[in-house]
Amino acid sequence: MTIPQFKKWLQQKIEYVQAFPDEARNPDDHIQIQGFIDEAYEHAVDLRLPDAAAACQPGPVAVRLLECLNAIPETKTVLTPPEIAEQLTTAPETVIGWIKSGQLKGANLATDHRPRYVVEPDDLAAFLTSRQPQPPATRKVKAQQSGYRRFSE
Repeated sequence: MTIPQFKKWLQQKIEYVQAFPDEARNPDDHIQIQGFIDEAYEHAVDLRLPDAAAACQPGPVAVRLLECLNAIPETKTVLTPPEIAEQLTTAPETVIGWIKSGQLKGANLATDHRPRYVVEPDDLAAFLTSRQPQPPATRKVKAQQSGYRRFSE
């Protein structure tokens, strides 16, 4: 899961929790909703977001999930195909082709039929490293023969 996907997931869980008042929930709902905090904590740890993980502590679920969402830094941590294409002076369609072929690792954040790809900067760096031309293999130099040849009669 990427950070944008985590943010979207948190927003969906917050909306779900806020849609049902406490008195309308049955015991199974309470267990499921408390599980949201545990799951949010695990995702925050996996994504190396310590502030978001610290916000995912036991307490009112909607409040905790909202604090977790607000603790995620707003820095841009993913790149889109047009941004990558601009950096590499190529077409966005080329970048999308690399993602679809598996050469460049990317995630599709779309919820409808139109794909919305994003790429982590580390994955782009690995892709660029793999595409660097390799130096030619060094050839073994054969021992030179002298200009004189002996022929037996």
